[in-house]
Amino acid sequence: MNEQEFVKANGNAWKELESELKLFRKISEKQNIDKHRIDRFVTLYNKAANNLAYSRTYFGECATTNYLNRLVGQAHSFIYSSPESKVSSNFKIFTTGFPKLLRRYIKAFVIATLIFVVAFAFSYIVTAISLDNALLFLPRQVLEGSRQEGQYDEFTTSIGTYFASMIGTNNLRVSFMAFALGITFGIGTIYILAYNGLMLGALAGVYLHRGQSVFFWSLILPHGVSELFAIFVSGTAGLIIGYSLINPGKISRKDALITKGMDAVKLIVGCIPILVISALIEGFFTPLELPYIYKYVFSLTMLCLLILYCVLPGSEREPKEQEKILEKLV
Repeated sequence: MNEQEFVKANGNAWKELESELKLFRKISEKQNIDKHRIDRFVTLYNKAANNLAYSRTYFGECATTNYLNRLVGQAHSFIYSSPESKVSSNFKIFTTGFPKLLRRYIKAFVIATLIFVVAFAFSYIVTAISLDNALLFLPRQVLEGSRQEGQYDEFTTSIGTYFASMIGTNNLRVSFMAFALGITFGIGTIYILAYNGLMLGALAGVYLHRGQSVFFWSLILPHGVSELFAIFVSGTAGLIIGYSLINPGKISRKDALITKGMDAVKLIVGCIPILVISALIEGFFTPLELPYIYKYVFSLTMLCLLILYCVLPGSEREPKEQEKILEKLV
């Protein structure tokens, strides 16, 4: 079955669903709705959802797929939405919308993370072999400071906090650059992720040579866990934009950019609370002169919370469609 035959076979059902959706939106909540009509609406919705899956599989990004995506999205939004304040709606974007969207693009997230991690591992190993190799990745003044005999034998918290703050500020800038440079077909995003992975790996290698790795990571990880997560998400957003330009499917690059760009922007918006939390940790927790083990435990806790945040919200079973419509209309 080609696309034209597919539309001819199912188009009437789609138009009926669209018509019923418009009607339901106008109906007062005090009016009684025939249960059979609700059942019919749900049947049409499920059929359209199946048609959307079929269209995506066999026709890719095309006008039919885009139409069904909008129609099913509107029907789904009507079924599962409930009267709530704007504040509550925005709150749900961060509590459930962001994690669900990130899971949808989990492959891009894994790729962004791997780019950074591989670059980090490479520069760390190269620098660990020879301190001079750090010049390949870091400014000379950083190495000159580390070479001064005894300068880093006993770090003070103020010096370490300065470096942590410098890295934190850099990570904030990197997050938005990784997203914005997605417009370069993803090349800029890949460069930003790799470059910063190389820098962090080399810096960690320098501290390794000075015998200060434990101290270094105790200053970086407490806020760095969430900051790096934000960078990886921003890289994901950039890769989404880049891929939409490289492979727009059967629609124009402009339309693909608009469609995928909206999801990318949502991911960036979802990073804002995470970056705020990182800034608070960096400002109030990182400078504390605590035993290293406390900071490592805190960092591990942050990592576990981020994993749970990405995995759990929005994964619970949703109520049946008929029940949600009855709650809304009857």
